[in-house]
Amino acid sequence: SLNVGTGANNIVQLDGSGNLPAVSGANLTGLSSSGNLFTAPADGTVTNGDMLILRSDGDVAKVAVESSVFPFVTSNTAVDVEVGNEYTTLEKTKIAVNKADPTKFCIIGKTDDDRGYISSGTVSNGAITMTNSAIIHGDFYEGDVCHIEGDYWCVGFRSGGESGRMRTWNSSGSSGGTLGTIYTFTTNSTYRIAVDSPKSGGTDDHLIALIWMDNNDSNQGHFLVALHNGSGSLARTSSSHHYEWSGSSAINNQNDLFFEHVNGQTQGIIAYFDSPNTVNKVMPFRYNSSTPTFGTAVTTGVRASDTGVGFRNCSIAYNENQSGVFVVAIVAHSTNYLHVIPFTFSEGSSGNLPSSITKGTAIVGNENLDETTCDVFLSGNTTNVGGTIFYNGYSNKVQVQPFTISSNVLTAGTTQDIVTG
Repeated sequence: SLNVGTGANNIVQLDGSGNLPAVSGANLTGLSSSGNLFTAPADGTVTNGDMLILRSDGDVAKVAVESSVFPFVTSNTAVDVEVGNEYTTLEKTKIAVNKADPTKFCIIGKTDDDRGYISSGTVSNGAITMTNSAIIHGDFYEGDVCHIEGDYWCVGFRSGGESGRMRTWNSSGSSGGTLGTIYTFTTNSTYRIAVDSPKSGGTDDHLIALIWMDNNDSNQGHFLVALHNGSGSLARTSSSHHYEWSGSSAINNQNDLFFEHVNGQTQGIIAYFDSPNTVNKVMPFRYNSSTPTFGTAVTTGVRASDTGVGFRNCSIAYNENQSGVFVVAIVAHSTNYLHVIPFTFSEGSSGNLPSSITKGTAIVGNENLDETTCDVFLSGNTTNVGGTIFYNGYSNKVQVQPFTISSNVLTAGTTQDIVTG
């Protein structure tokens, strides 16, 4: 006779519930070499290759995985952004989104009779509706637009005589909305204007950061932060509030910025072309006690292509829902290939600059886009997903290339055509 137990030469006996005791199954045969197998009902449709999760009720379900391809729907109807179809062309366009309510947006551009045009719209499930429009100025050359608070938008632009000007627009008013006073922030030769404001609803959503190239000051990069009083008027737009952010380096190409309230501190990053060193860089800044402070610039390693005034070949994007990450899109001077470069950084605490800016692994296109302009975005309702939108001059298409971000490395998705011709 043999003893009952789980040791060597013992006979295995079922326990009081009729189950086998814990024993080694190392010599069992007839099992799948891929591991333990079990059968479970599926909640929903699953197919071979899906990633599954075992739920607490014993069912399995498909895991939702963020896609690197955006679901652009070709059946969506494109609309004319010119409310009333007043003009045959609208060029040098820029777009801004209401950061607190991303269903609302605003577009500016130059009309065929050289006037500055602004229009607002909404988007819902792919359907775009234009809501209002106005003429910003009778002599418009180039500019940029940002959302401030509520239904207020701010436009920074270059007008006749190469003066730099700012103006607010309340898009909710009837018959073209309500335009604010035109403020002249500089009478010097003004180029490469970019503006941004922190998210509406914050303690500093009344601040508007504006950067530009001053052609009468050796192409230096200048910076100011204007104040919105909540009803359309602006303050702190005079030259006494100008600051030079490019130091001894001239800028003679594209620039862009983001400006946000983070960790109790209003801060951001400027993307620009360092003309003497012929390379694009990124520079941190913060705004505290009515004074900006600028940090040390970090190179992107890429020189942007030269384009006409008002056309952007260097763009920057930041997702406030994903701290410590921004991306820069640059069309390279030597090849016209599109480079999309990720950066990680440490957001500054109150009174401190963003720091530890670290360049990651970029994605680089392999097609000469010819004369082009581009923009870059990070998805606001998720993390790790973004895209660039650009004009492919050789193919005469507007295209989007989506990407994902992981550990400061970009992975490209499938380039998609938005419109041809």
